[in-house]
Amino acid sequence: MPYAGGFYGLARKHNHKPVHWIVGNPVALLRSHRRSGKLKDALASPRTAKEYGVETTGSEFPSSLDLAGGDLAEESIRATLDTGIYVNRLWYLNFSDRPAGRITGMTRFATFWVEGGQIVAPLNVMRFDETIYRMLGENLLGLTSRRELLPSSQTYGGRSTGSMRLPGALIDDFTFTL
Repeated sequence: MPYAGGFYGLARKHNHKPVHWIVGNPVALLRSHRRSGKLKDALASPRTAKEYGVETTGSEFPSSLDLAGGDLAEESIRATLDTGIYVNRLWYLNFSDRPAGRITGMTRFATFWVEGGQIVAPLNVMRFDETIYRMLGENLLGLTSRRELLPSSQTYGGRSTGSMRLPGALIDDFTFTL
């Protein structure tokens, strides 16, 4: 069943001016190095760096995600989806299996059943459990051209550089568990 939605909302309009903060050097999160057989250009904790003989990035967790957009126009998302689930926002994201890149979370606010490109009915909150490799790999049908800036909410008592700028995604065979 196809899924169309943004990591945190395609439907909301805003007038953000671009903010360019880069902490350290950008690192590709998903890159294949099958030819060399070596860990390269990846996020590496001190432990991983020592194990694989690479330079540490300080953490294996990204602090500022900036994913390039695709060519899916926002106006044609539901028509391209045709029949499936439109999710406006994901919530409570967490790893369910970190080594496998499996992420779990909930839908939030506007989630709809779509038929023939038209919203037919609202859907209740659903839990999902899916791997980042399937979402951004074999099951990725397209990314929206517009990206949304998601400021970090971890700014209580200090500054945070953990904001994200992400496009929406059209994903085939997305796994909802409830």
